[in-house]
This record gives sequence, structure tokens and C-alpha cells, in this order.
Amino acid sequence: MTPRAWRDPLVASHALFLGNVLLWTKASLPCAGLLLLTTIASTCYHRSSETDRWWGWADLTLAVVTLSATLTAALPSASPVEVVLVLLLLPLGLACKAQGDALRGRDDAEGYQRWHTAWHVTVSVGQAFLALLA
Repeated sequence: MTPRAWRDPLVASHALFLGNVLLWTKASLPCAGLLLLTTIASTCYHRSSETDRWWGWADLTLAVVTLSATLTAALPSASPVEVVLVLLLLPLGLACKAQGDALRGRDDAEGYQRWHTAWHVTVSVGQAFLALLA
């Protein structure tokens, strides 16, 4: 399988996460480090056109660990309204991911690309919000 180009939206959207890493460096270096590792793993997985299982495992595992760490760092200082916003963003992002996964299962490459890129955007918005709360 030919590697995805750097300009492919599934790969290029990882640039958003680098902005999140910078935001997290001000709030929590461990969270910034986890987010950087997740970004590397996810970029490598998508560059492999989602065929490298090791990078796929690393991406998923690090994403869960990173989300847990950033929620733990940010939510204790969040107001009730901010918690509600986080609780609204999370299912929105997961819905984008689920839709992309469903389309990938139906061999709809364009639909997968569009919805999974939307997942990257919603995750980035959520991580920026969490970093500003922490």
C-alpha cells in the first residue's frame, strides 16, 4: 500500500495536535508529552494508509491514556458549564469517528477520510479547551 501523502487531510490534520502540544506545555508537561507521542503514533498509522497494526495499536492505546490524563488534569478546576461543554464535545467527536469507521468498513475511502478528519478536528478543539482549563 502506498503511504498517504503529507498533504492528505488525514495526515495533515495532525498539525492541529502540535498546537495542542504547545498549549499543554503551559499546563502540564506530562500531558504535552503524551499528546506528542499520540500525535506521532497517529501520524505514522495514517501515513501507512491504516495498514500498520503496531502503529494502530499505539495510536489507540496512547489516545485513551492521553484523554484520561488530560481530563484528569483539566476537570478538577472546571466549572459546571465547562464540564457540560466537555461532555458535549466528547460524544460529537466519537460520533465523527464512528461514522468514519462505518464508511471505511463499506470501502468508502472519501467518506472515511472526511469523517475521520472531522474526528481529528473535534479532538483538537477538545484538547485545546482542556488545556485552557487546566
